[in-house]
Amino acid sequence: MPDQQKGEAADQAKQSDANLSPADQLKLLQLQRRDMQNRMSDFDARIQALESKLGVPHSEPASTATTSVQVTPPLRPLTPEQQQAAAEPAKNPVDAFMKRQELAGTFKRDTGWVLVDEPIATEYLGLMTYARYLNQNAVDSTYTDSFGRVIPVEKRNEVQLYKVSLQFKGWLFTPRFSHLIFVWTNNANQGEGGQVAIAGFLRYKFANWLSVSAGIMPLPTTRSTNYSFPKWLRHDNRVMADEFYRGSYTSGIDAFGQIAKGLNYRVMVGNNLSTLGVSSKELDNKFNTVSGALWWMPTTGEFGLADGFGDYDYHQKVATYIGLNVSRSTETAQGQPKEDDFENSQIRLTDGTLLFSPDPFGTGGKIERAKWAMASIDLGVKYKGMSLEGQWYWRRVNHFQTIGFVPIDHVKDNGFALQLSAMPIKDLVQTYVTASKIWGANGNPTEFAAGVNVYPFRRREMHVNLEAIRTDRSPVGGFHMPVAVGDKGWVFLSDWVLMF
Repeated sequence: MPDQQKGEAADQAKQSDANLSPADQLKLLQLQRRDMQNRMSDFDARIQALESKLGVPHSEPASTATTSVQVTPPLRPLTPEQQQAAAEPAKNPVDAFMKRQELAGTFKRDTGWVLVDEPIATEYLGLMTYARYLNQNAVDSTYTDSFGRVIPVEKRNEVQLYKVSLQFKGWLFTPRFSHLIFVWTNNANQGEGGQVAIAGFLRYKFANWLSVSAGIMPLPTTRSTNYSFPKWLRHDNRVMADEFYRGSYTSGIDAFGQIAKGLNYRVMVGNNLSTLGVSSKELDNKFNTVSGALWWMPTTGEFGLADGFGDYDYHQKVATYIGLNVSRSTETAQGQPKEDDFENSQIRLTDGTLLFSPDPFGTGGKIERAKWAMASIDLGVKYKGMSLEGQWYWRRVNHFQTIGFVPIDHVKDNGFALQLSAMPIKDLVQTYVTASKIWGANGNPTEFAAGVNVYPFRRREMHVNLEAIRTDRSPVGGFHMPVAVGDKGWVFLSDWVLMF
């Protein structure tokens, strides 16, 4: 920097300090002195280390030889409330200095590592990963679909580092302009085309009632695809009906915001139901996928961190949730993700048959295009570690374009999911049970599960999950899930989870 610019910067700093009250000037100087002392202590330690390595006598630090300096005790870890306050924009130079000293290079609870904390930018690094033991040996070896076809079930008994997700999240120039960029792997899909996904979105907040995002985002078809992940009871595995009906991640644009206290909306227009594993050349040239969510939290105005499942937040007042999700999409056989691409969303019959498979009905005919529509209602209540949450789903698939003979002209079904949980030991032990069922022309599959989450550090960032799932002709499955299509019997799994 030229000397003239350095002088101008110094003059501006002096002028800024001069505008402070004497008390604030004193506080700022004390903070700067503490910072200088910390730097000097670091220099002294490095000098002593080099002196020891070279075998020369230790020299007395100049700071202790010339003057007596009061030792500043180490900073205490920030409480969640202090972290939240520190995340707010600084109002004066003292607050700005405190914010940089307390946050830069540290860990922020439920957010991640603070990579950058400057007046024009903030950047966090988040991580989600887990090691899973999965045992499917107790399920039947084959299943028979609704058309009489006997299909083998590939049983698994393995340990995998299932997923690793790195999230870069923050804002630039103004907190209104934010972003999320993530790298996401599914290691159970080693060797498959959908093993790694790199995606994200850009967002601008115009007002509390309107933020606009563009990029790859989850369609708000259900609460599990409306940014509640991974704050679930069953870690990274949805209840059966939710997995069957939900959409997935796709490229598009969305708008969301708060209409009134506790009342929120989100609407997204996307390329298709799932863009993971689908190239742009396989998409048609129309925006035929629209999904919207409206949710109301009437009693407390919130429903816990990320509106997740279960009451780890331990609400002291009854928290309630009422949600409505409505979606539609025109899907083509060409625009479907591969069966083993993780986090995909494929249209299936209730016996697990892929609607867009080459001969789904055994008649030699196939479906090239169809209109998919679904809706769900979501109700929930949380209080002092206990939660009861349920969803009901409806789906209709029609307007088929076919090649050859197809014996039906529409698909219509419905189902539900129920999740009940409690925390017998606050912050440490969470137990849960889930139930799910689907009714359709091709079968009425069911699922029950029970599990426990243990948080050994009494914090959400790390926990161990133990779970048992009883399935009866599951219509969904894949490498990214603990069950396979057609599973009937018990599945056992254990997850060691790290997430922030």
